[in-house]
Amino acid sequence: MAEPDGSLASAPQPPKPGYQRVLGVLSNGFVLLLFGSLITSVLVPHYQRLYEDRRQRSETRKECLRQFFLASNLIWQEYFLLAPVTQKATLSADEYSKLLGEINAVRVKRYDAFATVEALAVAYRDQGDDTAVEAAIHKFAVRVNQISHQIDTWIRSMRCAGDECDNISVEEAGLAGTIHQQYLAIQSALSTMQDEEQAVGELMVHRLMKTH
Repeated sequence: MAEPDGSLASAPQPPKPGYQRVLGVLSNGFVLLLFGSLITSVLVPHYQRLYEDRRQRSETRKECLRQFFLASNLIWQEYFLLAPVTQKATLSADEYSKLLGEINAVRVKRYDAFATVEALAVAYRDQGDDTAVEAAIHKFAVRVNQISHQIDTWIRSMRCAGDECDNISVEEAGLAGTIHQQYLAIQSALSTMQDEEQAVGELMVHRLMKTH
């Protein structure tokens, strides 16, 4: 249709689709500047922190796992210290003092090692108060201490075997079973402990994989 001045009227333009209007707004230089500033100052640091936290948690879990096996191996050092005296019928005062001193030195190292493990195990907490790994480590540490007590009992039994307990009998000293039976019990406890150690280690590895 012609206009009064003779020009042709332009046909009405159909409304732009919604996505085109959005693209039009997003193509605005000022809007792009705002989005760029938002990404640079907020989103990038946020995801960078998440990545760093995840990486640090993974590294701490790896170190905890490594320290756990180092700590658990120390009970074997206590056990192997018994080897030189297993063929003896009794222990002299000097032998008893020397062996006890060597074992106590290993025990101090073990106590420190498990304290480190329990501190690092906080990194294994998932979903709030989930402390399954910490509980498993603590239970295992108690088990290791029980075996260490059996070793201590065996050493005292060796010392008392020669009536060197100031007239205190083996029974009165709270030492159950023969020296040989006690030694076999230590070996059996260590064998069982290996299965428990493997179970705790597998739990820690499973949780470690969740951070990758």
